[in-house]
Amino acid sequence: MTIAVHPFLNTGTNMRTRSFVVALGIIALSTSRLSAQTCAGAAAFSAGPVRAGAGLATSDGVKSYGVNMAVGAKSGTFASANIARAEYSDIDGSGTLVGIGAGYAADLDPAKTVQFCPQVSYTHQSGPDLDFGTGTIATSAYAIGLGGSFGSTVPVSPTLDLVPFGGASYFISRASATMDDVTDSESQNYTELTLGAGFVFNKTLTLQPAVSIPLGLEGAKSSFQLAFAFNFGAPKH
Repeated sequence: MTIAVHPFLNTGTNMRTRSFVVALGIIALSTSRLSAQTCAGAAAFSAGPVRAGAGLATSDGVKSYGVNMAVGAKSGTFASANIARAEYSDIDGSGTLVGIGAGYAADLDPAKTVQFCPQVSYTHQSGPDLDFGTGTIATSAYAIGLGGSFGSTVPVSPTLDLVPFGGASYFISRASATMDDVTDSESQNYTELTLGAGFVFNKTLTLQPAVSIPLGLEGAKSSFQLAFAFNFGAPKH
């Protein structure tokens, strides 16, 4: 029996597309979320050049959770790395995602309260492996993202800032399913819009709800995310 006639692939593009959507929904969380600063609704790296964070995301039939580490200058370059896990409501198995991202933070006003950040990211997902009794299908996916985001800091009190943001990224993605040394794959390119706001406490602790909306991807659903992060290290002036 080969992949070409396996029931997994006979369910059509919907199952493979679901793998893409899952990878996609988590990409927003695990590669770019909280990797930047004001432009992405997070505390400025001037409060601490190192940021550690975690978050969770949910969409139709999938949830994910992961951790993130980022470093950056007060303005200028930043980079991040992350790992996340995806779990499915209709598949007995889970996926592991590893991602990296980088960008540049450009201040758009003298007060440095408005920022734009061009960004690039790469994420690879391995799994889930699907056991059908007569064989196992190994699945994987990757996505390369190119985009940018705008954000602005709005002081609410001496200890609280509101940082609304919005961004868009174009993703080049590919998912594969392998069984008995036979591989079937599918590519998808699409755009993802992300909107959210960061609640920054004492300039260092960020709590951020957000929604990501995929466009141009058939069957895709929006994902809802909640992330938090803490900046530390000697402030850079």
